[in-house]
Amino acid sequence: MMTEAWSKPMALSHQIAPRVNPFYHQMVQNHVDVCNVGKISVAWIETRPRLIVADPELMRLILVDKQGHFRKPPVNPLVDVLTLGVSTLERQKWAKRRKLISPAFHHIQFSPNLRDIGVNCFIEGGDYVIARSAFGSSLEEGKKIFELQQEQVVLLIEASQALYVRGLRFLPTKKNKRRYEIDNEIKCMLRNMIQKKEVTVHYGEPFGDDLLGLLLRCKGELDNEMRTEDVIEECKLFYFAGQETTANWLTWTIIVLSMHPNWQDKVFALQNIFFTNKPERFSEGVPKAFFPFGWGPRFCSGQSFAMLEAKLALAMILQNFSFELSPPYMHAPYTTTITLKPQHGAPVILHQL
Repeated sequence: MMTEAWSKPMALSHQIAPRVNPFYHQMVQNHVDVCNVGKISVAWIETRPRLIVADPELMRLILVDKQGHFRKPPVNPLVDVLTLGVSTLERQKWAKRRKLISPAFHHIQFSPNLRDIGVNCFIEGGDYVIARSAFGSSLEEGKKIFELQQEQVVLLIEASQALYVRGLRFLPTKKNKRRYEIDNEIKCMLRNMIQKKEVTVHYGEPFGDDLLGLLLRCKGELDNEMRTEDVIEECKLFYFAGQETTANWLTWTIIVLSMHPNWQDKVFALQNIFFTNKPERFSEGVPKAFFPFGWGPRFCSGQSFAMLEAKLALAMILQNFSFELSPPYMHAPYTTTITLKPQHGAPVILHQL
């Protein structure tokens, strides 16, 4: 079903569910108002039943639940190789870690180098923003980690979608070996970054206000349970979550603005308002119910930072160009990893202003 849906592009439309996930879309369409309890259906994932809820009111009740009744479904243990950061923690451990790392994004967001970050985001891409503003590392280091993380994501998504056999992850298969090789290489690079930072602090330099500096400062406190390995996992999470998600978000923004050219002037006007007022006005970000940044009451710690990064990049583009979809563009949203992507890329034609 998925192969057939992805075999051809669709019309320029926002009704993408039948193409992106035809199985779940068909389940929802075929099981409407079962027993008069709303749009609910059941699917089996291996030996586990999965309840599919498509009723807006039920979805709202589930997503705002703060009692811990609804938890993330279990995944293939191999997925843990990608990161064991705050997103994988539960209950008190999650609350404590999130409280710890949240201030770092506030410092980054209101950095005095905000405009320089925006310029470099436009020139170098999101890699620069994450590598420099969050970790103080070079662009070369950041790009290498991004490349390894992207390869790792493909390998791990493949594992998560396959039938899980207990103990299979320990077999020295070609792909398992590559998964652990990538993980060890990324950890080695991050450990070197941490050691460099600790050396500079030892000789009197401040920790700094970036994410890595804050994590290391907290790690050194007497009552803190964080270890170097925990710091590494948070860095892995931020490198992964902060790059692909924002890059794809901007890609789809450009596509949608190209589909509706009259919106480009309106967005440009809003960006001017943003830059002629203090960025602190946007410190609250978007509502917690904004699904792209959350999973129920647990919303992303980097939400405001990602919003600001995207606004800066988009503003740099809109100040210099108008754009339209190139004739070869084929509208084909799909996902083989975690985020939604254009299957055949997003060629656009830029017109310098």
